[in-house]
Amino acid sequence: MTDHGKAVARLTALHEPRTMGRLIDDGQVVPASTAKTRLGRSKVKSKGTVSDLVAEQR
Repeated sequence: MTDHGKAVARLTALHEPRTMGRLIDDGQVVPASTAKTRLGRSKVKSKGTVSDLVAEQR
């Protein structure tokens, strides 16, 4: 289902297994062995503003 061309909902069968579950059951997909972790972000020190750095690269 869409709202002005943007997908907002999906209609699926009520009693059918979900696609990912079916693929795992069929052996076509292997679930991740560990949970997804977030990488820390390190700050980058720069001289000047972003606009100045972009202008230098052009």
